[in-house]
Amino acid sequence: MIYVDTSVVVALLTVEPSTQSIVNWFSKLNEPLISSDWLLTEFSSAISIKLRTRQISDTDAKLVQKEFNSLVSGGLQL
Repeated sequence: MIYVDTSVVVALLTVEPSTQSIVNWFSKLNEPLISSDWLLTEFSSAISIKLRTRQISDTDAKLVQKEFNSLVSGGLQL
């Protein structure tokens, strides 16, 4: 199992300086991911900050939240 921090998930699902390298890393994974229950709260907070600071639109925030829910329901263990 590989532990993923909130910052990795945020960069995976939004545009960050490290997004491309994280997407490349994620696409090559063969092991299951695990994270803390705090991921739910911290991810929501990070997306809310991006929304309030206009780094993303309402539409993008909703899409990112759906992608996050898919990631969590698709095998990311909390």
